[in-house]
Amino acid sequence: MSTAVAVALLLAGCTSGMPATPPAAAPLTPATPGGNPSASPSVTPSVTPSTLTAGCKATQAHTPSGAKTRVVGDLDGDGRPDTEWISDTPTLRFGVTTASGATFSYPLSTASPAPREGFAARLNDHRVFSLVDDNRSAYVHFIVNCAWVMPKDRHGIQYTFDMHNFHGNGIGVGCSFGYVVGYQSNGTSKGWTLKQTQLYLSTTGDTASNGPTSMVASHLSSSDPRLTKASTISCGSVTVKNRGVTLG
Repeated sequence: MSTAVAVALLLAGCTSGMPATPPAAAPLTPATPGGNPSASPSVTPSVTPSTLTAGCKATQAHTPSGAKTRVVGDLDGDGRPDTEWISDTPTLRFGVTTASGATFSYPLSTASPAPREGFAARLNDHRVFSLVDDNRSAYVHFIVNCAWVMPKDRHGIQYTFDMHNFHGNGIGVGCSFGYVVGYQSNGTSKGWTLKQTQLYLSTTGDTASNGPTSMVASHLSSSDPRLTKASTISCGSVTVKNRGVTLG
């Protein structure tokens, strides 16, 4: 298991859209699911605007019958709203179907008995990514050239985020200053600390490495809303509840 991926642009929040080019990956570090909080990135990556500005071409694949769907913002750059979906028929998958008729998806094969939930969103550098969790781990994918790309570590293993410290490495996933980040919290005699780890992505989207870890807040109560949100998957205002799909 490992942490996931920082996307390059020093701006905060998400919308919903397509990929740009992040910084060259920092030296790869051992994979550790999860992350920890920070406020300012320690590097200033360069960004190349997305070339996916005219939409994706229609495909023969389509949204499976009975899938849980949600209309979201423009994901492929043609200015029209697209649809994200999650389905367990014929196999468990998360996908996107664009207004142009392009459908692309990836499998969700895990042993967790918990419901799968997730969303697709756009970072401020126009890179589009998805997060899906099964209550144990969260899985990140990026849209590159109208297809999902799954980031892997240097050993060729899928990068995953820890959820609820299931593996002892993190509690949830969010976005900060244009980066996808993994959060970690720790209880102390003076309250809880919250940290985040930025995640770096190669220009092709298929290789990920850990970025810097920094403190988001300290001396928090266990009911602090920042801890509560950090224990979920989100990106700015985008959450599973307001922009996602759930397959129970």
